[in-house]
Amino acid sequence: MCPSTSNRMEGWIAMRTTGPGRTIASGCKFAKTNTTTSMPSPITLRSSDLRYPPLRYIAMQGPTKPSFDHVWRMVAEQTSSSPAVIVQLTEMADKHGRKCDQYLPMAEEGTAWRINDDNIWGDNWKAYLTFHSLEIIAGGAIEKRMLVLHIDKEGEKEEARIIWHFLYKRWPDYGVPTADDINSLLKLIKLSKQYSSPNSKCIVHCSAGVGRTGCFIALDHLI
Repeated sequence: MCPSTSNRMEGWIAMRTTGPGRTIASGCKFAKTNTTTSMPSPITLRSSDLRYPPLRYIAMQGPTKPSFDHVWRMVAEQTSSSPAVIVQLTEMADKHGRKCDQYLPMAEEGTAWRINDDNIWGDNWKAYLTFHSLEIIAGGAIEKRMLVLHIDKEGEKEEARIIWHFLYKRWPDYGVPTADDINSLLKLIKLSKQYSSPNSKCIVHCSAGVGRTGCFIALDHLI
């Protein structure tokens, strides 16, 4: 059945491009200056069958180094409970060049990635990110990582939040998964639902945050 007419995309802002698939956003809540980070786009999809709760997503561009602090603060603020899920639909690089910078520890167990050490927002919000496990799924098509985001707000007890990160490696930019990869894509959709908290938005990104990201969200809603 078709989704209801109340479906909407919120948080839309006007952006100007900085290069292929990249934009500058000046409307970020915490940004004092323009950065190469675009404001994430919250998306709510409602079924015409009111027995089912709405599905909520955040679509974003693949993070670049200047945006790392912004991305992880967004994750902390928009995923209100643990666990949270991030679906990455692009490799870090392909034959066309760099698609996304490495914004998380991939396998460095025991290493803490510091977030916002420079206190760029002036409110003493800080965090650090740790890697805990890696599982290879679907014949190498999916990498499932368990991360923990430790959030430190001034005057509050530190909060540890589980983040499940799924990297899908069989969907090329400017292309589609092959017929042999359909089952692995369906597995990815199943896993993202299985591990996500009902109260948290599923964060999805590719490189530009439009093509593969939008297709994944549509498929997740329809299947």
